[in-house]
Parts: sequence; C-alpha cells; structure tokens
Amino acid sequence: MNISDRIKELRKKTELSQSKFSAQFGITVRTLQQWEQGISAPFWNI
Repeated sequence: MNISDRIKELRKKTELSQSKFSAQFGITVRTLQQWEQGISAPFWNI
C-alpha cells in the first residue's frame, strides 16, 4: 500500500470529507486530492 492509498483510507475511516480532513492538517483540498491521486506526496521537514 502506498502513501496515497493510506491517506485516502485514513480519511475514509475517520468519515471526514476532503474539505474537513484537509482543514485539520492545514492544507488545501486540492493538495489533498493530489495526494490521494498519487500526483504528489506529502513532504515533512524533520
């Protein structure tokens, strides 16, 4: 399972819309859509 599948699965398990899920993480809906479609992936600077 890749990161896009895991993000989508987590959102569906929490029963949140893309709008509410993205708001909780401080990202745009478009960014979340791109993550879920595998177009881009999250990047965290640790």
